[in-house]
Amino acid sequence: MIAPCWFTMSRCATMANPSQEKIKQSVAIDPASGCWNWTGALDRYGYGRVNHAGTGKGAHRYSHEAFKGPIAPGFHTDHLCRNPRCVNPEHLEAVTPRENCLRGISFAAVNARKTECIHGHPFTPENVYRQGGRRRQCRACNRQAVRRYSMRRVKVRHVPQAHDVRQLMVSA
Repeated sequence: MIAPCWFTMSRCATMANPSQEKIKQSVAIDPASGCWNWTGALDRYGYGRVNHAGTGKGAHRYSHEAFKGPIAPGFHTDHLCRNPRCVNPEHLEAVTPRENCLRGISFAAVNARKTECIHGHPFTPENVYRQGGRRRQCRACNRQAVRRYSMRRVKVRHVPQAHDVRQLMVSA
C-alpha cells in the first residue's frame, strides 16, 4: 500500500476516506474507556490539533466530520467521555455552545443544575426571579433578608440619643 500523503490528494484518492485513515493512524486506543487518544499535537488545553487544508483545526471536530458528517455552524463538539484528547466519534456529539457549557463542571454548569437554594427553598418559577437577566434569586430568601434588615433598622431608630438622655435626667 502506498504511504498516505495528507497534502496531495493524488495518493490519497486510492483510499476510501483519507480523513478516517489519518485519524486512525494518529490515535492510541485505551481499552478500558474506549477513548481514541490523539497522539499528535495538543493545544494548551489538552485538545488534539490537526493541520487540515492549511489551517489548524481541533482533532475532535475533524474526527466528527470524517466519521459522522459535517457539524452545523455555531455548534460545538462535546466530549461525552470528558477526555479532551479523545477523538472517538462514538464519544463525540455536536451540541449548542450553551448545552456544551451546561454539561461541563464550570460554576455556571454546577449552579444551573441546582434545584434549590442554599436554604432548601425550591427553584420554581413562582419562587425565583432573575437578577440581571441571568442570576437566579430565591424570593423566599429575599423576603427573609428584607425582614431581617427592616428589624435592624427599627432597632437603630429607637436607640436613645444623647439629648434624649439629658432630657430624661432633667425631668427626673
